[in-house]
Amino acid sequence: MDVSADGKTITDPMFKFNYVLKEEQPCLTNLPQPKTEVGKTCWNDLRACKKMMYEIDTAQLNQLCEDHIDSACSRWEARASAEKSGQSLFATVTGIPAAPAQEYTDTMAALCRSGVSAKLCTEAAKAQWCSGQYLAVRDLLQVACAAPI
Repeated sequence: MDVSADGKTITDPMFKFNYVLKEEQPCLTNLPQPKTEVGKTCWNDLRACKKMMYEIDTAQLNQLCEDHIDSACSRWEARASAEKSGQSLFATVTGIPAAPAQEYTDTMAALCRSGVSAKLCTEAAKAQWCSGQYLAVRDLLQVACAAPI
């Protein structure tokens, strides 16, 4: 990718497309600031956050998810499902199915309804579907369509 001298145009040679900045807007205003210490750590240093996600417990992954650190949500769900079903994390990662923990589906639905992230809403809808709560999926996907990011 090539960036123009004024920093307002990005050229993608692979897809032969130009992205042009039409209106400047700070990125940090799109998401609420993290409330937890672990969330603030991730917000300030994404590389350290990525490494930390392998080392922290399920409760801290939950906190990161609630602080809108999207990648923590899927790790939290996998770990919480494994703990709920008594499966090892390895078994969960290798594809042995387990229904999401109720705490996960409830938290993800609440995060979705805050209207911040379409990705969180999609994950919330998947969790509701896997839990057999099919009517709730429709409502969450409607919120996803209206989410700003």
